[in-house]
Amino acid sequence: MSEVLRIQVLATINCPVQKLDPAITRPGRLVALRNFSRIPRPQAQAIATAKGIKLPKQEDYSIAEIYAGLPVNTEELHSRKMGFVC
Repeated sequence: MSEVLRIQVLATINCPVQKLDPAITRPGRLVALRNFSRIPRPQAQAIATAKGIKLPKQEDYSIAEIYAGLPVNTEELHSRKMGFVC
């Protein structure tokens, strides 16, 4: 279906792959499986800075922890309009 719609789905888990239901990991379900280790603060800060994200202080981060960070410019977020605006 993803080929027809031209979309890609990225799923993350926080448990070992071996604990997943075999139906999820059977051949043909996943195109690829990647394991990302935790990212040290200097590299995480570089990603966060490029994306305009403010990180909590800690030694290392998962990708999810980086992207769950708070936007640096929250004022800009609140000024954005959604829907039909005149």
